[in-house]
Amino acid sequence: MCMASVNVTIRLDEETKKQFDIFCDNTGMNITTAINMFIKATLRSRELPFVVTDKNSYEIDTRRVLPHGRN
Repeated sequence: MCMASVNVTIRLDEETKKQFDIFCDNTGMNITTAINMFIKATLRSRELPFVVTDKNSYEIDTRRVLPHGRN
């Protein structure tokens, strides 16, 4: 079954977008595919695919930030 798609808008500084465009191009995908991969991986694992730290450099356990069983 094909689900309807929606548009999501994000803001990036120009240099970050340019660098990410190059990265995506080098890996054979576009930004939409990369963002969708990130979102699906996050939902599948129920955690962010990287460690989140605050400006004081202590780690936040993302498994505690995202409650299990909630969408």
